[in-house]
Amino acid sequence: MVEEKTKEYKSPEEIMNILLSRNLTITFPIRTKRLLTENNYFFLKGYNQLFLNNVGVKYKDGVDFEDIYRIYVFDKEIKIVLFRYLLDIEQKIKASLSDFISNKYGIKDSEYLKKSNYNEDCTYLDKVLKNIKDQKKTYGEKNEAVKHYQNKYGYVPL
Repeated sequence: MVEEKTKEYKSPEEIMNILLSRNLTITFPIRTKRLLTENNYFFLKGYNQLFLNNVGVKYKDGVDFEDIYRIYVFDKEIKIVLFRYLLDIEQKIKASLSDFISNKYGIKDSEYLKKSNYNEDCTYLDKVLKNIKDQKKTYGEKNEAVKHYQNKYGYVPL
């Protein structure tokens, strides 16, 4: 039987004391306390390994809380930049797929949602087509563009 470990709440001050006991330098205690309060200690956990000694319990000499926080901020900024470009890539892929499918199978949902247009051996085909139909219905109730196409033309282009 596996013994269940429980974690107890620790205040920012208690966390700072634990970090200090593990050889971490805290140059700006007020700022560190604020950052721990605003971000929670767990945001640091992913970056600890970079700064721990070989035993993995204590920090290497000279490591400051600010070093760990800077890595965290750098990682966050990279994610933000990547996310922006991933959104652009996603939009281009969607537009290309929409153009290809509409050109090949038609612009009406009754045309491009025909199962016979696709590889019927595909495991997820029914699920994908149902998902598209469900989204059309859901967005048709909320989205003005979808409502417009449905009401004016009787179909929703891909």
